[in-house]
Amino acid sequence: MVEERKSDGTWAKSFGTAFFVTKTHLLTAGHVVQAGPDAEVVGIRLFYAGCKTVDYGTNTIECKVVATLYDPDNPDGNKPDLALLECPSQDAGTWLPISPKIDDLPVGAIVDIIGYPCYITDAQKEGFKKKGSLNDYSESMREAELMLRPKTLTVSRGIVEAIENNHIRYKLSSLCGMSGACLMYNEKIYGSPMEFFTHHRGARGSM
Repeated sequence: MVEERKSDGTWAKSFGTAFFVTKTHLLTAGHVVQAGPDAEVVGIRLFYAGCKTVDYGTNTIECKVVATLYDPDNPDGNKPDLALLECPSQDAGTWLPISPKIDDLPVGAIVDIIGYPCYITDAQKEGFKKKGSLNDYSESMREAELMLRPKTLTVSRGIVEAIENNHIRYKLSSLCGMSGACLMYNEKIYGSPMEFFTHHRGARGSM
């Protein structure tokens, strides 16, 4: 959960998904922990690992950003959308191993992402309707709401379409809130560049 204070003094809260990669470190998407326009991040808090559902009234644990590669001035650039978090008061019993070789992930592989979807926004619904890509719009929206239940731990499965310039392109269903979710194949996590995590974790000396 990310808490922001806007320039007019009002507060806002949002959430994304993160996953443990050591007892106290987590990876997430860089844009998840980036403040919006005319705002500053005043707090990053972790819901208890593996909660079935999350909500803003749930008990949380304080986190901090150790490092990020995300460039808000050039979000579509070459830098990965990646941030490393640390939660010193947490001591996770299990965490996810990261594959150091992106080439181990074959095109056509069936992969899973695990995260917490938000609600489908009106803008997203209008976008699907305008594209005309759904055979039955109303039925598709009902199925999406059942498949991607808001604020509920969800697994979404899809297929790797290509690996280009050290980036993975895959096709599956997701929503805001699942940003930062892990991409899992054969019980390992894949992404780029993993040397970022190794460097900063080692520098902190808290493996």
